[in-house]
Amino acid sequence: MRSYRDFLRPSTRARRTDIGVWRIRTARTATAPAFRHDRLALTADSIHAIGLLAVDQLEDIMRAIAIRSFGTSDVSRLLERLRTDTAFTFHTRDDAEHRP
Repeated sequence: MRSYRDFLRPSTRARRTDIGVWRIRTARTATAPAFRHDRLALTADSIHAIGLLAVDQLEDIMRAIAIRSFGTSDVSRLLERLRTDTAFTFHTRDDAEHRP
């Protein structure tokens, strides 16, 4: 954690485009002990793989909804439409509280 704190200091952060812990050269060895105390004893790489699988599964579910309800298989187009089309947004607090 000290390495990450130092990594995030404003004097060094200004030169970086991202600040993920993975950018620290020793991140793999620094984070490995944190997972040893878990009953599953998973490695950082296996946890990452599980996360990637979960994202793929969620995208498949979203794609099915997009096809069924919006006539497109393009998930990014669906998400953009949901963000920008006012038919899918609440206009007042009352709308949000009483809309099914």
